[in-house]
Amino acid sequence: MRPLLWLPLLLGCCGPQNLAVQARPGLDIADVAMANGAADTALRVSRQVVAGDSRNISGLQHQGDAEYALGEVGAAAESFTRIMAIDPDNEAAGLGLGRLALAHDPAKAEALFAHIVALKPRQAAALTDLGIARDLLGRHAEAQIAYRQALAVDPTRSAASVNLGLSLALDGHPEEALVILRPLAQRSDASPRVRQDLAAALVLAGDRAEAAALLRQDMTPDAVQVAITGYHSLHAPMAGE
Repeated sequence: MRPLLWLPLLLGCCGPQNLAVQARPGLDIADVAMANGAADTALRVSRQVVAGDSRNISGLQHQGDAEYALGEVGAAAESFTRIMAIDPDNEAAGLGLGRLALAHDPAKAEALFAHIVALKPRQAAALTDLGIARDLLGRHAEAQIAYRQALAVDPTRSAASVNLGLSLALDGHPEEALVILRPLAQRSDASPRVRQDLAAALVLAGDRAEAAALLRQDMTPDAVQVAITGYHSLHAPMAGE
């Protein structure tokens, strides 16, 4: 398996999200709170709903989303697991659990995302996340298939494009990666995460100077050197590969 030091590169656009969850009385307040960055308020509201009805899937989903936003990872996993116990095919809870599993158990994450894709082959979010799990497992060619499938469903899905580019770089095709990542990183609304992905591809293509110049837009000189060293280490195969 590839080292997990590049996991943050793949997770820039991912996090448990509320997908097609029907609101119940009171949860509209939680929605407004989350939209305004008040996850603590959303959590209080959703927990009140769940306290009155422990099998309220919408309440549990809102609760899990708010817990995740507040960094309460264990509690979020429990909320999503409770949903899955009630509805094993629940799409939003499956995505939530899968995304929580990516950092410590990508094989479990892959299984959760694959289950969603089996139920809904055109679910672009699940396809993108499936690609991330496969990249973390070192199966880059399979990851790229998932990203391309996601883009076939939604060509505007930037997360799939960015992760496809990074996957190509990790798979030994940095020049192809640059073709994808350069335009994304040059956009006026490009995030630091996208610029870091491009920098990783540049390092893997042998261009440390351009990578350093790009990273200096968002990092201190010391952090730039640390990042470049980390990206360069991706050249080295892990034991057992």
